Amino acid sequence: MKWTKRKILFLVACVLLTIFVIIFKKIDSGTIVAFDNFVYGLLEHNEILTKIMKIVTWFGESYTLIFLSVALFLFFTNKREAAAVPLNLALIATCNATLKILVKRPRPIGIRLIDVTGYSFPSGHSASSFAFYGFLMYLVYRKCKSKKLKILSMAFLGVLIFAIGVSRVYLGVHYASDVLGGFTLAGFYLILYVLFCDRHELVK
Repeated sequence: MKWTKRKILFLVACVLLTIFVIIFKKIDSGTIVAFDNFVYGLLEHNEILTKIMKIVTWFGESYTLIFLSVALFLFFTNKREAAAVPLNLALIATCNATLKILVKRPRPIGIRLIDVTGYSFPSGHSASSFAFYGFLMYLVYRKCKSKKLKILSMAFLGVLIFAIGVSRVYLGVHYASDVLGGFTLAGFYLILYVLFCDRHELVK
């Protein structure tokens, strides 16, 4: 069997979905709890890092992503292409909100460095940031002419996605499994969304 790019992406999507389902089914298991405690134990808090993490998590706030989506919509001259950005954000936000209601996992009890409401799994910041900034990585890959700028931009966005996930655990508002769940969910979704955009030539 010839491994085309499309088949490889489908395989990766299946792996991500499998990981998400495992976390989903074992959310209260001893293994997941031990994983969450282990990751949280790796983080050391100090005043400067807390300020940095509060700034980082701001890039995953819903109002920030909505503002950026509108700005990009207005920036693109091709409106079919422009519409793909806010549509992407709306779809992942709806998917994440639905799963939160189904799972109803309470947020961590302990030190919270910011005020939040709602359920914990999966992490909305992690899922939305992965889908939004991940789609920007796809746009950069498709449209940026400079190879150097393309690599730097994609690397920056990748680090930002990871940092937003870490910030949610650091600030005490999510478990590490919430973040991993958000990332795997968004990764699975984003692959399907990108394939959809390619098939219908929404991005040129």
